[in-house]
This record gives sequence, C-alpha cells and structure tokens, in this order.
Amino acid sequence: MHSRRRVWIGLCFLLVGAYLPWVRANPTHEAILTVGLPGMHSGTETYGLVTLVLALVTALGMVSDLKWVSESSFRVSVGTVAVVTSVTFCVGKYGIIGMFIADVGVYVTLLGGVVLLLAERRSNDGRTAP
Repeated sequence: MHSRRRVWIGLCFLLVGAYLPWVRANPTHEAILTVGLPGMHSGTETYGLVTLVLALVTALGMVSDLKWVSESSFRVSVGTVAVVTSVTFCVGKYGIIGMFIADVGVYVTLLGGVVLLLAERRSNDGRTAP
C-alpha cells in the first residue's frame, strides 16, 4: 500500500510539473529580452505535454485497474521518460546559464520521475525472483 502511495505522489509531481513554467528569462543576464518562448507560461507548451499525457494515462489506468498500466515496467518507463526529458531539456536546451534558463517546472517533473522510479524500485525490492 505504501508503494502505491509513493507512485501517486510521483504522478502528482509529474502533473504539477507539466503545468508549471519550464523556461524563464535569466535575471542575472545583462540584457533581458521581452519575448515569449514556448514553455514560459506552461510546460505543456514543450516536453511537459509528453509527461502530462503519460502521467494521466498512468493515473487513469491505476484507478480503473488496467492490467498493462498496473505493471511495474510501465510505471518505470514513465518515470524514465520524465527524468530523461527533464535532464535533456535542462542540459541540452536551457540549463542554468544563458539568457533563458530552466524554470521550476523542469525540476518538479524531474523530482516526480525520480520519486516514481524509487517507488517502483522499492516495491520490486520486496519481491523475490522465482
């Protein structure tokens, strides 16, 4: 039961992280442009849409007890996609230096993916192999 609660916590982080902004202007940069980039208002304008859809499918599948969503491997893949998209977005696109930097939504999504992966690892540690 505790692992299921951890999965729900991870999914909540993914859902919230998708709606939070993923990009913002760097306040320490000398010239701040007043442009609106995709991801400045909501993460759903960028890769947050992918994590949002995966989190919603997982949540709906867990509520309705769909067998393929209830599998640990599916939830591990959702957590992995969340971690990879967050890290790729942060390292490859914006990061922490430059005119535009990653905002809080990326980090909340990364946290949700890590929580989801840890919840699945912890639930699998209790099982023994046949």
